[in-house]
Amino acid sequence: MLSKHDSIQRDQLEMITLDQLVPPNHLVRKMEAAIDFTFIYDLVKEMYSEVGRPSIDPVILVKLTFIQYTFGIRSMRKTIERVFADAKEKHGMRWTTLRGLKKLSMQAMLTFAAINLKKMANWTWRGPKMA
Repeated sequence: MLSKHDSIQRDQLEMITLDQLVPPNHLVRKMEAAIDFTFIYDLVKEMYSEVGRPSIDPVILVKLTFIQYTFGIRSMRKTIERVFADAKEKHGMRWTTLRGLKKLSMQAMLTFAAINLKKMANWTWRGPKMA
């Protein structure tokens, strides 16, 4: 393919953490500071095996349920399915013209990054101020 750009530049990724996406004064940060969830490890210790694949951290599972209840999310499955349905219907992810896992992964990451930016913009936009 004829291109003026070096192909290495196109393959670059920018990595960000979820921590960078949550504003400092968000309710989730306040809950994290106020509640010590480490007691959960002692409560579930007997239910986890030392052998086999590592499981999902039980504190994370409890936090997800806590957040789900706090923000009135009725079903995590419905929420996740809606995100993928929106990506398919509204963001051109029903099919692709790209070939190769690397290119498809890049397209998916960019699409979901755009979806997340759109959500963050909607959350932070407070509307016009009335005089």
